Parts: sequence; structure tokens; C-alpha cells
Amino acid sequence: MKRRSKVSSKRAKGRPRNPAKRKPRTAHKEQSHETGMAWLTRELDEAREQQRATSELLRVISQASFQLQSVLQRVAETAARLCRADGTVIFQLEDGLYRFAAGYSIGPAYLFHLDKEP
Repeated sequence: MKRRSKVSSKRAKGRPRNPAKRKPRTAHKEQSHETGMAWLTRELDEAREQQRATSELLRVISQASFQLQSVLQRVAETAARLCRADGTVIFQLEDGLYRFAAGYSIGPAYLFHLDKEP
């Protein structure tokens, strides 16, 4: 005997009794799998870029002729690349004032302003 809806005499819609008769949703699963793979690939690429930048900085720091200016310059360049920024500036605290120490992709007018007013 078939079930009838309580509201009308039409047959009630229900789930199939045999789960094997259901059609698998492969298209949706494949799409979410591809989306997940794309996300994981981006995450892996970013992690590799950060590791590469850290490796570069450690190599510069470990050089025998340690020069603070070259290290700060490399840090500024790497920070701009990792943050996808147009430019970066590093300031150093001297006698209670922050003075320009290093920068990457900075206009000459901004540098002039920094030299004039720390």
C-alpha cells in the first residue's frame, strides 16, 4: 500500500527506500574538490614564498661582513614582496626620534621630507 499525504489524496513524496537507487552527486563533489585543491595550492605557494624570503634574509644576516644597512634594505624589499605592497619603509629609533633606516620603492619627495623632518 502506498502512503498518501494527509493534506490531499496525492502520493506523499518521500526518500527512496533503497539508498543504492540514489544518484551520486559527482559534479558537486568534483567542483568542491577542485576548489579545495586550488586553495591548498595557493596556500602552499605562499608558504614556499615565505620560506624562500626567510632563507634569503638569514643568508644575508649570516654573511661575514655584517652591514646593518644592507640587511635592512633586504628586509624592506622582502617585506614589500611578501605583502604585495608598492613600497615599504623601516624606521630606526634614535634619541627618541624615529629616523629613516631603509626603504623600498619610495619616491624622492618622500625621502626629502623624511630627511627634513624626522
